[in-house]
Amino acid sequence: ADLFPETQYYLVYAGERDPDLLARLAAAAAEAGATHVALADSQSTMTPGAFGDLTRRVVDAVGDEVIVAAHAHNQMGLALANSISAVGNGARQVEGCLLGLGDAGGNLATEQFLAYASREKVAPDPLFPACATAARLAPATALAAEVAAIARFAAGENQPIVGERAFKVTTGVHQNNLINYESTGFDPARAGRAWEVALNRHSSRRAFKDALRAAAPDADAALEDALWAWLKLSNEPVDEDTLRKTADELRRAWVSLVDGGVLLVPTTVGYTLAALPRGVARMDAVKGRPEGKAHGVLGVPKVYAAIFGRAPPPALPPYLCMGFLSRRVLSPQKVPASCRSDAGVGVWLNGGPVWSYLATCAWDELGELLVGSSAPRAPAIPRARASLRTLSTRIYARSSTSWTSGTGATRSSRRTDAGARRRCSTSTAVRSAGKVAAWSTP
Repeated sequence: ADLFPETQYYLVYAGERDPDLLARLAAAAAEAGATHVALADSQSTMTPGAFGDLTRRVVDAVGDEVIVAAHAHNQMGLALANSISAVGNGARQVEGCLLGLGDAGGNLATEQFLAYASREKVAPDPLFPACATAARLAPATALAAEVAAIARFAAGENQPIVGERAFKVTTGVHQNNLINYESTGFDPARAGRAWEVALNRHSSRRAFKDALRAAAPDADAALEDALWAWLKLSNEPVDEDTLRKTADELRRAWVSLVDGGVLLVPTTVGYTLAALPRGVARMDAVKGRPEGKAHGVLGVPKVYAAIFGRAPPPALPPYLCMGFLSRRVLSPQKVPASCRSDAGVGVWLNGGPVWSYLATCAWDELGELLVGSSAPRAPAIPRARASLRTLSTRIYARSSTSWTSGTGATRSSRRTDAGARRRCSTSTAVRSAGKVAAWSTP
């Protein structure tokens, strides 16, 4: 006893043994001087109920002087639940390993048990007073990262407490819960971490608006709607920096149109050339369009209603052209001459977030329509990774360098244009004299 003041006796493979036999063995070990008796579910065959019952039986057999320990394995993913059940039935020691390292399915992950024990509400009292402080969890989490590096152990990205995505929420209902509730049951700051809202097409509108306020606090309703629609088409998560850059690109695209530029706009089915009426001649020169062939109107529902006096049909398929006879156009003065023909006016709808934003700005800020023309074949590069420079190469090659800015605008319209630039953009204008300003989204 003097040489070994504490001695632990292991009841291994407890799940495959008779509980009465294990209780008698534990009592005999205690009588022989063991200060600790550990129940080891070596094959991970026990459920929390069975492990708790066995713990209570052994605790009763050895008395208060001997500490009963829980040693759970995790082949069935029950190590934490079994350990909690053991403590609830009298165990005063829990054995585990950082990251759950161990043979086969591993052992109880120490950091997971510390996280559970340090929760604010483990009714009615904390499992272990010594563990009921976050001060022990944060160092354990940091140490787990060091152990992973040394052991070259790759923790699963969704592994509790230590996984890369352990506190990252990507779906709307969970994102809203973080916003709506003061307590989420466990504060990741206790583990030295923090909740992270990852924007993607499954995000909630509220989470998106919170992120947009941080990325582009001066975004108006049209820009917000466009970015929201763009997010819903994104296959990859979108971080704040990407959101900020995309907002800035949309603004610059609008400024380029106001300056008479021509844009190569991504749509739901490919690309189209776009310009305000003042840039139509330039757009035709880029494409080499046959003289006299009518352009299309790149519309949104409010534009369609203004031209034809009725709302467009609901649930339109992507990139649908709605053609109507000229006699049914209510506001022909609003339709540029280049968009009229004997057959009527073609209004294209449901073309995607970029053109919807530009068409909305044109109508709301200038009272003008966005004019479109089918684009020359874009370079054979993945659309999702298209850069402005690469995408524009062939368009630049066909453009004239002798273009000049239009001078036919009245003084009042120039003031309107300047106001539109101020309202729709806070970025430096993309000057388009002599080139086509191309726009692409990731």
